[in-house]
Amino acid sequence: MSSMRSLVAVVFGSVLIAASITAIAHPPGFDPLGDLPGNRFLSEAFGISKDADSVVGTSIAANGYLRAFRWQEGAGMSGLGVPIPGNYRESIAYATNADGSVAVGYAFNSTGGLPFEAPFRWTPGGGMQLLSGIPANTIYGVAYDTSFSGNVVAGSLTGYLIPGNTTPVTRGFRWLTTTGFTLIPPLGNCYSDSEARGVSSNGSVVVGGTYNANCDYEAFRWTPAGGTVGLGDLPGNFFSSKALGTNSNGSVVVGRGTGVNGFEAFRWTSSGGMSGLGRLPGNQYSYANATSDAGNVVVGYCTPPNQSGLSTAFIWYEGRGMFTVHDLLHRRGIHDADGWLLLEATDVDADGALIVGYGINPSGAWEGWRASIPVCFADFNADHSVDDFDYFDFLNAFNLNAPEADYNQDGNVDDFDYFDFLNDFFAGC
Repeated sequence: MSSMRSLVAVVFGSVLIAASITAIAHPPGFDPLGDLPGNRFLSEAFGISKDADSVVGTSIAANGYLRAFRWQEGAGMSGLGVPIPGNYRESIAYATNADGSVAVGYAFNSTGGLPFEAPFRWTPGGGMQLLSGIPANTIYGVAYDTSFSGNVVAGSLTGYLIPGNTTPVTRGFRWLTTTGFTLIPPLGNCYSDSEARGVSSNGSVVVGGTYNANCDYEAFRWTPAGGTVGLGDLPGNFFSSKALGTNSNGSVVVGRGTGVNGFEAFRWTSSGGMSGLGRLPGNQYSYANATSDAGNVVVGYCTPPNQSGLSTAFIWYEGRGMFTVHDLLHRRGIHDADGWLLLEATDVDADGALIVGYGINPSGAWEGWRASIPVCFADFNADHSVDDFDYFDFLNAFNLNAPEADYNQDGNVDDFDYFDFLNDFFAGC
């Protein structure tokens, strides 16, 4: 035991630490989402509502085709259909709005006509409808994200979108229920392509990727007033970045850049620019899919060297770093995901506590999941409150040099862990 560790034990072991008991909004847990009945078992979850009660994705329907689904707390999974029965036979939902009343994604055309894939918007009252005003000569289209209200949609179209141009291009778009499509221009004239992947809660900020004047692919942030603005890339390698998501007001952007070791998840802020989030041990590449409203929680996945094996879902916390979803569930005493391979975390709710994704379940089938991991590290014993029991449980683990006492995840159990824990403990949750 180090001298400082002895001092800690003596000073605080004899003093009762007074801390307010604070209830945590979402109790820890892991929910397999199941699938649509009647055919081969498969589901993937891609989006979660801000209130965390609704999840959207895709599954296999009884007829053997992919169907977008909405999963709701207490109600389970239901299929969302297709836009025009007979013309469209498959659909995938990528995102939902704040309360789960709107879903967006794309549907596959089975008639051979254009567009082969088309962006849709689904509501309980109106069902699944193609976005109105899809430009003529569109070949493919997909809706990736929607705003708080569900009245603004971001995505991409591919086709002969530029008059007089005989070469198909891809353009990101922002679509409004009131005004229809606005195509997002590229950063430069090297290539005409752009791709929109995320939109802020009020619909005023769109993020994605495009080619810049140097013919490099670059993450962008677009606003109606400022247009398309490049976000740069991570240093140390060839230039390539793409934004995949943004927070509630568009001040934080996440995605994939290219760092020294290759593709790396990034977090960009309006004040600090782009920074890499690293990767999980044993992995080479990382990709950030989404972030919480405050931008302090990021979710995504890592892949092994040369992408030679299965990916691993991660959660990254500002000031804490990157963890596997499995590890954080275990820290909360949740073992319902044991036997699963959690491959990718695709979205996170408003406060960063509930995460959705997909993986391989213990039966070997692909299945969507929702994990509840409250952002409260000081609740050391995972009893949903921060109190003296957490302090003494941590102190016991600390004095035993137990792995769970490595609070700052730097590979060592030392005084820095103790003081980091104490800081969070007094701050409460």
